[in-house]
Amino acid sequence: MGAEPTGEISYVRARMPSENLTSASATSPKVKRHWAMVVALFFLTLSVYTFTANGHVQTADYAEELGVATELAAGHGFSLPGIPVRGGGIQPGREGKSYAPHDLGTSLILYPMAALLPGAHRGGLPTPRLFLISSFVDAVFAAGTVALFADLLIDLGLDLTSSMGAALLYAFATLIWPFSHISFDVVPTAMFVLMAIWAMARLTRPDDARELVPWAAISGLAMACAVVIRIDAGFIAVAFTVAMGWRAWQLRGRMFRAAGIVAAWLTPLVGAVAVYGWYNWERFGSIFDSGHGGDPNSAMTGSLWTGLAGLLFSPGRGLLVFSPLVVVAAFGWRRLWQTRPVVCVAAAGAVLAALLAHARLVNWSGDETWGPRYLVPVAALAVLPIGGVVDG
Repeated sequence: MGAEPTGEISYVRARMPSENLTSASATSPKVKRHWAMVVALFFLTLSVYTFTANGHVQTADYAEELGVATELAAGHGFSLPGIPVRGGGIQPGREGKSYAPHDLGTSLILYPMAALLPGAHRGGLPTPRLFLISSFVDAVFAAGTVALFADLLIDLGLDLTSSMGAALLYAFATLIWPFSHISFDVVPTAMFVLMAIWAMARLTRPDDARELVPWAAISGLAMACAVVIRIDAGFIAVAFTVAMGWRAWQLRGRMFRAAGIVAAWLTPLVGAVAVYGWYNWERFGSIFDSGHGGDPNSAMTGSLWTGLAGLLFSPGRGLLVFSPLVVVAAFGWRRLWQTRPVVCVAAAGAVLAALLAHARLVNWSGDETWGPRYLVPVAALAVLPIGGVVDG
């Protein structure tokens, strides 16, 4: 079958079929150099992130998620030993046991280490060895976002050198570098969010139409992983769903293919929501109870305008203060809209959704952390239009 018309072009120009990375030219020297540079960028940033890390798990949230992983590895289920604390920390749950009020995804990421690393736990409790090794997990995911960011810019049409330069700016001039050292679940979430839009971008280029549904499935699966790690990634998923629906509408002339894209995108997300509800039930006896119900800081009763001002401009948490590259990238939004409107809607919608959702929180600042941690999952999307600026 022939390629579907997309109505979209890259930053520079539309890719010709001979340039698609999924075609026979995938073995060409140009493409090999592309992948060699992306892999090298991953290891370069991973080396810097690891070298500048301190080897300590710095947050109670991550320690509790690690505790769930070791309890599972020891065959004890999801419960955690400890004294429940009203309003935060370990919470009382089913069968008189206590549980961590965090989503399951990070514990699943940490589980292989807890299960396979010799001396990782004693009786279900993490050992210092496991704490040390697990403190570098976010560095791996952060480096993964840098590699994905570079490859996404290349797919949007930016040349290899400019893409590498823009990715290095993202790696060392945004929130992602400091958070590669801070043990929070926002960094793995950021990588899967970026992977989702990376796959979505492939739906908007003139490739073989048979590839559209598989790319939609990959995008949906990545977004589902983000939701399993942090349920508030669901706000980002809503924005991405709008963009994916628009892409399906563009293909409405081929009804079955358009329906396949929608189904491939939504099915993993439905599964992620089911996992969320099941995990809540297993811990607290209700699919709607995540353990945060008694935490006044998680209530969405705060002032929207105060939260927005704080998340964007405050000296302690403002995105524009801690990631001024966002201001530079803002000059590229118009070009991204003109060249890849579906990607533009997904990226801009996700940033807006994250801002509006967390601005209403009583604790919009995210407690003791470096910058606006609630915005880390969309840190790359906020600077994605930098490609249009770099390309001039």
